[in-house]
Amino acid sequence: MVKFSKQLEDQLVPEWKDVYCNYKELKKDVKRIKQGHLQLNVGSMIDPATAGTADTALQRSMQEYTSLENNINGHFSHTSSSYNKKQLAGAAVLVDEHGSEVLETELMEPLGKAEPHKVFFNHLDAQLNKINRFYKLKETEYIAQARRLERQLLALFEVQEALVARQTSLLSSQSSSKSTDSHSSSYCADESLGGKFDYCMHANVASSSKKKMMKKKRSCTQKLELTLSRIDIKDMCRNDVQIADRPSWSRSQHKFDLSKRKKKINSCEKMLCTAFIEFYRGLGLLKSYSSLNMVAFAKILKKYDKVTKRNLAPMYIKEVECSYFASSDKVTELMIKVEEIFTKHFSDNDRRKAMTLLRPMQQDGNHTTTFFLGIFAGWTVALLIVFLLILLTQNDYRTTGGKGYMETVFRVFSTLGLLLLHMYMYGWNVYAWEKTRINYGFIFEFSPGTELHYREVLLICTALSSMLLGTMIVHIIASTKEAPNYDGSDWVPLSITLVFLVMLLIPVNIFYKSSRYFFLRCFRRIIFAPFYKVVLSDFFLGDQLTSQVVSFRNVQFMLCYFSGGYFQRRDESACSDNTMFKLLTYMFSLLPYWWRFLQCLRRWKDEGDKLSLYNAGKYMSAMVAVVLTLAYVSYNTSALLVLFLLSSCCATLYQLYWDVVVDWGLLQQNSKNPWLRDNLILKRKYLYYISMWVNVLLRSLVWILLFLPLNVIPGFSQPAWEVIFAALEVIRRGLWNFYRLENEHLNNVGNFRAVKTVPLPFQEFEGGML
Repeated sequence: MVKFSKQLEDQLVPEWKDVYCNYKELKKDVKRIKQGHLQLNVGSMIDPATAGTADTALQRSMQEYTSLENNINGHFSHTSSSYNKKQLAGAAVLVDEHGSEVLETELMEPLGKAEPHKVFFNHLDAQLNKINRFYKLKETEYIAQARRLERQLLALFEVQEALVARQTSLLSSQSSSKSTDSHSSSYCADESLGGKFDYCMHANVASSSKKKMMKKKRSCTQKLELTLSRIDIKDMCRNDVQIADRPSWSRSQHKFDLSKRKKKINSCEKMLCTAFIEFYRGLGLLKSYSSLNMVAFAKILKKYDKVTKRNLAPMYIKEVECSYFASSDKVTELMIKVEEIFTKHFSDNDRRKAMTLLRPMQQDGNHTTTFFLGIFAGWTVALLIVFLLILLTQNDYRTTGGKGYMETVFRVFSTLGLLLLHMYMYGWNVYAWEKTRINYGFIFEFSPGTELHYREVLLICTALSSMLLGTMIVHIIASTKEAPNYDGSDWVPLSITLVFLVMLLIPVNIFYKSSRYFFLRCFRRIIFAPFYKVVLSDFFLGDQLTSQVVSFRNVQFMLCYFSGGYFQRRDESACSDNTMFKLLTYMFSLLPYWWRFLQCLRRWKDEGDKLSLYNAGKYMSAMVAVVLTLAYVSYNTSALLVLFLLSSCCATLYQLYWDVVVDWGLLQQNSKNPWLRDNLILKRKYLYYISMWVNVLLRSLVWILLFLPLNVIPGFSQPAWEVIFAALEVIRRGLWNFYRLENEHLNNVGNFRAVKTVPLPFQEFEGGML
């Protein structure tokens, strides 16, 4: 049976963790009370000579507990003249000067040895008051958000009416004075909740009666005035350009304009649909928050009664049930209203479809996933052993089939291997995030229910690893048999590369299509960085690409090697001796840093945060260092050596500072955890210090040695060294990923952000809405 503390840890909202009932602290208080009982009983058993005195003390103690039970009801006192006390059944609720109700339980004398009980109830009161304050605050926020969605939906209805009216007038040959309102919609609001809302759609409403109804309902809800003359369908989604009256348009021009306007309205409708889904999700989290805390109070009071052999739980539970977070039903009513609205206006009255969107099912790891993960993991290990044995024992391969292998085909296989290693590191990241309750799905803004868990990620990795290793073994055998012509063996690495690309791009709902397309959308926004708003998932993926510089250079080689037909004779020097190829090396090596540089500039433009400019400077210094490093490798002059060392040191120090201080939020001088930060998720603090030093070591070592020619071990060529150091950089990036998301998660916890902020299609201002 799972303990409740574990259940609470698994089910709570991670971003609201600090405002839940601190069950562990209350459990410690009950444990101290239990230890007091045991010490009293043991003392009376050890010293028979003082048994009578001990019995008297025990009797006195039991009288005090009885007095505690008899006096807990209704015995409270004023702690300040600023409180107004009102009596409730079994408790006193004090209303402070700000209007907030505070429950305070004061135990009457004799308290003597009942001090642990007093501490317990003080902590219990503090937890209850904390939960009430937070619940009321979030409920107020959601009611205000409901009002905003109310006005947004009304604006959508009115622009839809305007579009229908214009379409009707275009099709009708009659006079413009004839009204066409057969598809008109009207709105009605229920002001009993203040922010509770309801929408009614009525068909076949006359124009005059519709205007009267709308006027009446606008005054009822005190909404912002919105008139059709102030709405431009073209400036939906914040284009902010008002339309001007255009005389004497042709019929084709009208149709084209209406088509564009219809697309804008559909886009606005999708934005509102997403906003309602996130709003409903937030309401569900708040309702879950209330239910979990109610169970926590019941569990801890039951444990208290079990230890003390008293029956105080029912009396305190009554006060908990009367408290604001347990008695308020506004959230439940809002959820019902959202379900009705969403079913009617966004799901074509299909409730099943609506509830599927509002309450998506979470993907739980099943036994099938675990079974195939074990199968593919076993295959991967076995194929890796076979591959290594072939390399070490087959002399024919080393003398014939392996000619030029490291300079040509190895680049293809190593690129796929580095990508798989990055996926393995991401799988480890997901495992660590899940174990530490870091809400990575919310941070990356995955669609609810589509995020992959670590088992799914590792299943993909092991399946692709088995495929890659099997292909490499087949290629080695084929190369040995075909040497020295290599007529068809080098089609094998090209084929496996194309298979990987097809599995990524295939538009069929297999191989976790939602996750593949999420990756492709992020990658598209990275490529066109200046033209898209940058979100966390975009620049997080951009940072991953900066750790795959070797893969980018290998992709450049693959384009030359296969497109030029050099793979048919395994000509390793055809690309490396090409002048254009050498120039493209600079471009492909700089691409990841250039994309991140543009992302930082776009974030600075959108948010006005100078920190983004400083971050752009970091990537600019990296680009300068890469250019000088490649120039030194090509020309090998003393001046370039000095410039290479200076630029590399500056870029490395810049990146190290940014990693630890900005991205991880560590090295805070005034932190209660020396040179770390105040809030830490990992309990073992030494892991943070080790991680910082590992990051420094790998960042410095990899950056300096990644581009330099190394031939220390005979037979161990430059491409092999590049792959080794690139693999170390990928491992370092995996370490960076965990602490980067930990810091982001703690920032969300500090601001209690648990749902996405969805932009609304219509801009509001004091006098109305656009």
